[in-house]
Amino acid sequence: MPSEVRMRNFGVGKNLDNLVIRKMAEHVSAARGNGTASENKIVSALQDLAGFMRSEYQIRDLEKVTQEQYAAYADNLRMELENGEKESSTTSSYISAINSVFEVYSSGNQISAKEYGIARGHHYDNVDKSASNEVYKTVLNELRERFVDTGDIRYQALAHSVRLEREGGLRFRESTQIKIERKDFSDNTVRLERGDGVKNGQPRTFTVRDISAFQHAQEFVREHADWFTRGSLIPSNMNYSQYRDFAYNILRSINESIGSTQGFHAFRHSFAHESYAAKWEEMTGHEVKCPVEVGKFGNSWREYAASETGLSKEEVRDMDKEIRLAVGEELGHHRIDITNAYLGGHHDR
Repeated sequence: MPSEVRMRNFGVGKNLDNLVIRKMAEHVSAARGNGTASENKIVSALQDLAGFMRSEYQIRDLEKVTQEQYAAYADNLRMELENGEKESSTTSSYISAINSVFEVYSSGNQISAKEYGIARGHHYDNVDKSASNEVYKTVLNELRERFVDTGDIRYQALAHSVRLEREGGLRFRESTQIKIERKDFSDNTVRLERGDGVKNGQPRTFTVRDISAFQHAQEFVREHADWFTRGSLIPSNMNYSQYRDFAYNILRSINESIGSTQGFHAFRHSFAHESYAAKWEEMTGHEVKCPVEVGKFGNSWREYAASETGLSKEEVRDMDKEIRLAVGEELGHHRIDITNAYLGGHHDR
């Protein structure tokens, strides 16, 4: 090869395609004395990073990735984690694998998964991750104004998705992929099936106290059927990945304008808090807020709940478990330890 022609991607190849990624993974894994499993993890991580860099920065040369751009990738992983797009084991594994690539090739780029909230760890940390009603209204107003300014119907569709997350507890993927045009909401029941974006293909059925957000989204899709021929809130000329990237970029932009860092999952947290309190009121006649909302945990929270309801702390404990299970079923979870991530656990911080 003539000396003036410079190989890219640390001398491995011109474009960051699958062949180049595989060669880089083999080199890094061998340099670190690891085997095939490690190599495969690096391949997966680099494929994910490459997709992000191409989409966001039109970069196909890993040597050109700056620390700031790598940080933006880590922030995107955090958002995907919060929105249920990726598991914590995946996000932390990706950062670890990519860090090893940059280390072996001496690029100087390094990211702490813990710093970005994507490290492996406890299922919950007793931190309130919900979106306030003020933030919820602000996001909807921002989307409304952007539609008025541009006439881009995607802003209206995204506003409906945000309402489905906040009022119905849907994951971001579910709020966009639900085949809402053909659903029957006459009994205030939401039935999510395969094809509606449910996680791991697991359908679920639950009752919503106020079904209007689903009915309005349904009316919107039906009124603009030529834009949403699949019956979901994703425009017909986009696939899910393209629409997700559009939505994430919009939320990032709104966050910058209002000084926030939340992801779409924050609206799902708000739903969980409200559902939890409402179930206490239905069962006892008294509203009891979840631990992360009142900032009380363990015995101090049980004392608070007992004071609000007149129940004993033992009765509070039993009812809390029953209500957590019910909220978990609405969210599509079947274990209390996962529901704790939304409501707060039983230990003090």
